[in-house]
Amino acid sequence: MRGFTLTELLITIGLGVILVAAAAPVYGIFQISAQLNGNTSQLVQTLRLARQRSISGYNSVSHGVIFYNQSYTLVQSTFGSPYNHIVNLEDSLNLSWLLSNASNTLWFSSVGLPNATGTITLTHSISGERKIIINSLGLIEELKEQGL
Repeated sequence: MRGFTLTELLITIGLGVILVAAAAPVYGIFQISAQLNGNTSQLVQTLRLARQRSISGYNSVSHGVIFYNQSYTLVQSTFGSPYNHIVNLEDSLNLSWLLSNASNTLWFSSVGLPNATGTITLTHSISGERKIIINSLGLIEELKEQGL
């Protein structure tokens, strides 16, 4: 039985370093994708929760979501309520919206209809974006894109 020579050990370490260096960019892409997917899913669920609370008559008021560049807030029409829930996005993410009412607020009626239709976009500062569409019936869906 013979031991490893210094040359064999250096070659093995060198190959390991090359593999790690090659995998790092791929890991970064997956991290961006996971960050976008997770935050988009959370925003979709917040929008659906606002709609469902309006339909169910929770606290007998309308419910909605207010959008800001780095955050959004789940609200009910009586401000100062116990559950004005703010979600702050990570610094690498930006939120933008294009709603038919030219507002930063989306409200749902007691039958689940939104006061506006449009697109909400979550963008990563390096690359990638996810879009959420709200139609006139209150359907909230994420557009699935190729790529990330």
